[in-house]
Amino acid sequence: MKKSVLKVFSVALVITLFAAMFATPAADLQYAAAETPVVEAPAAAEPENEAQDAPTAAFMSVQAASETETSTLGNPIADVLEKDKAGFSRVQKWFYNLVQSIVDTIIKGFVTLLPVPTSWVSKEDFVSENFYPGMDEFLTEPADGAVWNVGYASASLVEGLDFTKNNFYMGGYFHYPPLKAKGVYDDLRVRAFAINDNSGRGTALFAVLDGSGFTNTDVRAVRALLKEYAEENNIVSINIHATHVHSAVDIQGLGGDIATAFTTNPLRVLIGRDAFRENGKSKVYMDNLVAKTVECLKAAFEDLKPGKLYYSAVNAYEYIKDKRLPIVFDPNLNTFKFVPNDGSAETYIVNFTSHLTGLPQSNDIASSDYIYYLEQGLKEAYAQEDKEVNFAFLLGANLAMTTEKEPLNLPSGTTPIDAVAAYGAKLAELILDGGNYWDEVEPLFNIRAQEIYLKVDNGILLAAGKTGLVNNTAVRIGSGAFDVAMVSEMSYIEIGTEDFGFAIGLMPGELAPELAWGGTMKADTAWNGVDFEHEPMANEVGYRQLIICSQANDAIGYILPDNDYGPWLEDSHYEETLSLGPNTGSTIVKIFAELVASTKA
Repeated sequence: MKKSVLKVFSVALVITLFAAMFATPAADLQYAAAETPVVEAPAAAEPENEAQDAPTAAFMSVQAASETETSTLGNPIADVLEKDKAGFSRVQKWFYNLVQSIVDTIIKGFVTLLPVPTSWVSKEDFVSENFYPGMDEFLTEPADGAVWNVGYASASLVEGLDFTKNNFYMGGYFHYPPLKAKGVYDDLRVRAFAINDNSGRGTALFAVLDGSGFTNTDVRAVRALLKEYAEENNIVSINIHATHVHSAVDIQGLGGDIATAFTTNPLRVLIGRDAFRENGKSKVYMDNLVAKTVECLKAAFEDLKPGKLYYSAVNAYEYIKDKRLPIVFDPNLNTFKFVPNDGSAETYIVNFTSHLTGLPQSNDIASSDYIYYLEQGLKEAYAQEDKEVNFAFLLGANLAMTTEKEPLNLPSGTTPIDAVAAYGAKLAELILDGGNYWDEVEPLFNIRAQEIYLKVDNGILLAAGKTGLVNNTAVRIGSGAFDVAMVSEMSYIEIGTEDFGFAIGLMPGELAPELAWGGTMKADTAWNGVDFEHEPMANEVGYRQLIICSQANDAIGYILPDNDYGPWLEDSHYEETLSLGPNTGSTIVKIFAELVASTKA
């Protein structure tokens, strides 16, 4: 998203520029590498090669420097000018908070004037439909006769579509005027897989879409089309993820015409025509996407076959850059490989944490970024042995994570798309060369979901919902303009036994990794000057290795620690522009703990 658009929208550009005089540029912050990782989860296996030199399940952490710095300032004025470990003085924080408060008041005043969509009923009147709670019983050991069954299917989302005749807008950023997609560099796909452990407790389906985000409203619309099929086939969970690629066709709505959204759309609400509000989603494209997704989910179920499941973690830390303190992330290419007994195509399910933002915001040729080239690298390697391979990608805890291409040593003048291709090829190489050691995972699969309600305190996101730029389901929780909660969901999965197994959290937005594995900013560094009081998610899952999948079953924005939730007018706190509010992080962490605890009852 272009920050300039948000600042113009908030009519605070002049104030922002004035505040910049007091700012500490992000580039001036000093970093110091920690001697040991913050968290070390159970490793998959002892590494056998250089690609796995670092701990296979460790998490990289770097805190703000100046542990040894002391101040010689000794008077009250100097005290408020002294900078904390993140590089801000008290007066700078006070000024940014003041300006942000003024801007928020302006935005909230504008949002209050917007009519409330008729679909936003009171929470008491909300009827939950097409929500799948998962399994009632969580097993701790494989059932008698347990065996992994996995099926796979995939389809292009752009094949056969005419980009010259349809208004397919680019997603991932705000553009004004909206940026029309002129064609496709590589491909945009839906990739689906089905999985069960033959215990008789049901099958779970997963689909992954190449796109910036897919709301829970649209997820439930897909599920509605599968309702009878799911009942007939004991399908207990249907999950739809987005890869969060910023160079794909818009499937969330934010790439649409902002002027229309803030002018004619409110009029449509006033006359009761909410369903006709315009945003960046093309009906032609979305109808095709939904049809292909339903088709692939069914095909994946029909493809179920027995086999063995393996796991490998390849450390790719040097190819990841964390742009926001604290520097905490999962460095692993977490890869599950299913090998069917009949010798047919193997299936790779890869979890990785880096944003897919390799192409510039001005780019108008759609691409699935490094995912396409990662898949091609795997396919080309298998083709050398006359074999086929299946591939799916699940985004990790990716808050401010981006790709680090410096280690690729690309020649000067390399185009963005060629750089993206090289990055994807390198990830495939790391998996194939560094993943020679695979640990078998016992056939045990548990899944449970919980419907959740998240308070919307961000005027920007509330405006996006009221104007129809996004169609996230919302309910009224009071009579005030900001008494609104978003209806979403969270899922918890266990794979394998506790001796060697995984706890997988399906998060509805983009999670800050420190909420999962620890290492949140301390009081002397966090923007709000307090500690984050909640245990990290990893502490809730016992000896299992925690893996996070973001953008799962919804797109609610960034999920940040409460204690470092600051003013988005300050550059290093940009993520707050698209976060529901200052308490979303603690709410998500508490719900996760409750969900895990419910499986042990």
